[in-house]
Amino acid sequence: MQSQYMILIVDDEEKIRKSLSGLLQDYGYEAASAGSGSECFQKMSSQRFTLIILDIVMPVMSGIEVLQRIKEEYKDTEVIIIPAMRIKRRLSPPYGLVFMILLKGLLNQKRY
Repeated sequence: MQSQYMILIVDDEEKIRKSLSGLLQDYGYEAASAGSGSECFQKMSSQRFTLIILDIVMPVMSGIEVLQRIKEEYKDTEVIIIPAMRIKRRLSPPYGLVFMILLKGLLNQKRY
């Protein structure tokens, strides 16, 4: 069964992108990834994403710059910003489960 939600993970660290993608897919969500702000906008120009999970610390274009542009150009897209090192190191249980509970709550409060 295909998920009604499409999530884009934007992080300059490949390991983090793969970990988050795998976690989301394990819970039945569809996930794509981008390694930079420019790649994020390339993907967003050709596909609609329900949610963006965005690293705040990235080279060239910071997460804050990406967020500002998303909110200007894609007003209806929800964004979760993940702080640099603290959360990313702890996406295994029980932190991964807590993350998924929060994500599910966010997605379910908006009707698509």
